[in-house]
Amino acid sequence: MKRFVVTVLISVLAVSAFADAASVDPKVAAARARKRERFIRNTGGYIYKREPDAGRFTFVNAQKRVSAAGFAEVQSDLMHFFSIDVDFRDGTFDGKGDMGFIYIIDDPARPGLVVVPEEGWATVNVAKYGDKNLAERVNKELWRAFSFVCGAADTGTAHCLLRPIFKPEDLDSDDAKTISPVPLMNMEAHIKAMGIKKFLRTTYKQACISGWAPAPTNEIQKVIWDKVHEMPTEPIKIKPETKKVKE
Repeated sequence: MKRFVVTVLISVLAVSAFADAASVDPKVAAARARKRERFIRNTGGYIYKREPDAGRFTFVNAQKRVSAAGFAEVQSDLMHFFSIDVDFRDGTFDGKGDMGFIYIIDDPARPGLVVVPEEGWATVNVAKYGDKNLAERVNKELWRAFSFVCGAADTGTAHCLLRPIFKPEDLDSDDAKTISPVPLMNMEAHIKAMGIKKFLRTTYKQACISGWAPAPTNEIQKVIWDKVHEMPTEPIKIKPETKKVKE
């Protein structure tokens, strides 16, 4: 029997990469908050089941020009769209890469984006994107680097980050923060071939019903756990089977 690593998160639906939280109307934001509360109260939040050897992508931050906190949205989006683990950590780049690694560097002597598809790694060089909209440009290039490493190619689709980009300003003219659906679907097979496995995401309530949920970690989950596992208070009545007799 396979063993799994289970992680419980009391968070609700991942925010779409196309949503700008700062521009949301306060009434809409309040309605969304109420919806999240109901979701958590009724389901216990999302729970993830991972195989121990699932593998993961790693973004290594080897620069200080862009705040590492600014990469959180990319990390969340990639995990949401592909159901894979994605880590961000500080580190260095020595000119050699490892499978499943994206290095964020600051080196005026190197190109802006370098992809080594046969070895499964890439570099995004913040030194090549100017000062204007730098963080946004770098985040978009992280998406592009990840996509190219995972087998995606240029597309003619409007507002897709994989359309031809020849200079940093080309990134500014594109409102999209991710890529279009067709490359997304094509990349899943490539990610699997790299040995990175998807995790299962479901609700805590459904995991209880399926029989693999861990013990509850909060009062909401405890109520759900007890409800699913409670013994019936009355005997179960089974209607006897009646056979049809030919007259």
